[in-house]
Amino acid sequence: MFRKKSNNILLVSFLIVVILVMLLVNVQYQIFPLHLNVSHEKPDIRVLTFNIHSLGRNFESSKIAQLILDEDADIVLLNEYNDTTSHEVDSLLKKRYTYTRMPNPKSKCSDVLYSKYPIDEFLKLSNKELRSSTYKSVISFHGKHLRLFCCHLASNNHKLDSLQVDNADSPVGKWEEHKIKYDSAQVLRIKEIERICTHLDSMPHVPTLVFGDMNDITCTPTLQPLLDRGYQDAWWKAGFGYGATYKHGIVRLRIDHIMFSKMLKAINAKVVDSKQLSDHNALVAEFKIE
Repeated sequence: MFRKKSNNILLVSFLIVVILVMLLVNVQYQIFPLHLNVSHEKPDIRVLTFNIHSLGRNFESSKIAQLILDEDADIVLLNEYNDTTSHEVDSLLKKRYTYTRMPNPKSKCSDVLYSKYPIDEFLKLSNKELRSSTYKSVISFHGKHLRLFCCHLASNNHKLDSLQVDNADSPVGKWEEHKIKYDSAQVLRIKEIERICTHLDSMPHVPTLVFGDMNDITCTPTLQPLLDRGYQDAWWKAGFGYGATYKHGIVRLRIDHIMFSKMLKAINAKVVDSKQLSDHNALVAEFKIE
């Protein structure tokens, strides 16, 4: 009887420790936010970011456009836009979004920014060496200004000329190849974020969003320079659940982010299932300007 009671106490104690460790890990790495209630506070601005994967085999322009229009965001950033396959998306969105910027319309894989409000500034920050795209923009609305940094950071699938792996066809070889590509791409992503941070530091008191496909999860060095400057993840502050934005086979990752500065308050965030239209889901967040 006494031994059984002692075993039960040990089991309960063990479970409590496991739960506490899980909670601490969750908070440390911002994995699974638990905001159960949807805020009914009226937002000042609603933002959507979506890698539409326009060269994918399941891409359907009209359905992609309708998914975006149904969310009725004030600002929309599309990654992996191809003018040949996505022309209908652009035509449909422009019926609602008066202001748009497409920095590289002839590119096979470009980005597009749509806005209901005037775009006062649009500046390219990235270069060929970094193999990614980043743009600085300023939006004017209701007598206020919102600074945007639109991102599509370096992919883990980029080619390395010097990549050589023994037994490349084996599981170990494939993992080693992936690890080398990931580490190399992360170096580029960190450089791109650091370049953004030089602009952030020059105007620290302007409400700012840094958002898009960042090709990395929250608990990695890629986003650390932003976190060090007080930027917060909209999904962690206002979402619920794991919030995967990338899907490939059984893999589910949250690599698309909307990071916001101290002068903004995230009140809602959600992931919009793209079904099979893209290998990414859309990410939407609502903000108040404080």
